Amino acid sequence: MSQDSVLKAKECIQKVSKNHTIEDTLIDIYKSNTDAINACAQEELIVKKHQLLLEEFKAGVWNREEYQEELRKLEGGEPPAKRSCQYSPDWDLD
Repeated sequence: MSQDSVLKAKECIQKVSKNHTIEDTLIDIYKSNTDAINACAQEELIVKKHQLLLEEFKAGVWNREEYQEELRKLEGGEPPAKRSCQYSPDWDLD
């Protein structure tokens, strides 16, 4: 064999990609299951906090504004933006 033919053969050779083993599949399943379990636990925690906050509001610990602010903090949201009044276009006046 000549060097040229060996070099041409090397150029045509492609690397074989690593196969997804059973261990990789099991790890993927484990990760997706733990992510789902963690998400479910987080949702349950938020529901419990909502219930506690509502009970505190009913007991008079919070006034209405404080209760709404605590709800926003719990949900991780910002206070709702005040919308400015928009007028309808002329075609809506009919």
